Amino acid sequence: MSSICQTQNSNRKRWLQNRQKTARPSALAVLLITLLWSALILIGCTQQSKIPNEVPSPQPVISEEAAHRLSERVSKALQTPGPLHLNLTEEELTSYLALNAQSLPLEAPTLRLIQGQLWFWAKIAVWSHPVICGELNLTCDKGQIRVHLNQAWLNGQRLPRFLLASVEQAANDALADIQLP
Repeated sequence: MSSICQTQNSNRKRWLQNRQKTARPSALAVLLITLLWSALILIGCTQQSKIPNEVPSPQPVISEEAAHRLSERVSKALQTPGPLHLNLTEEELTSYLALNAQSLPLEAPTLRLIQGQLWFWAKIAVWSHPVICGELNLTCDKGQIRVHLNQAWLNGQRLPRFLLASVEQAANDALADIQLP
């Protein structure tokens, strides 16, 4: 009987040793998990925003005609010498984005003009369709378009400035080759 117990104990010890070797997380995994939990805690400790996950009604209607009007209006304005002045509607902006940005992982993009700011809503086409909402400013200095993200929310949680800065930088890098007259 003692040999059976010794065999079971030695098998158990080997199993535990093998499990410890394979189950030991790497330092990088521990660091990533710690950073993720820290970010979640910080987000959870911030005041809940009153930004809706749903686009305020009425939602702009998406139409090819509105997207075409926007495209023609921008083309005509770029050909006209002097200062650039554009009057755009929410319907035109939303239609153009919805019909021409199909390579982006966005569903149901909507742009709204609220109190002098451009607001956007979209569902991100990933595993669970989170909703992103944000406020941004577009400026043009010496023909160069610049984007500034004032604030953004993901599923109602305010995104920290360091994330906005990286998105802002990527957008400005993408616009760097576009030079307006």
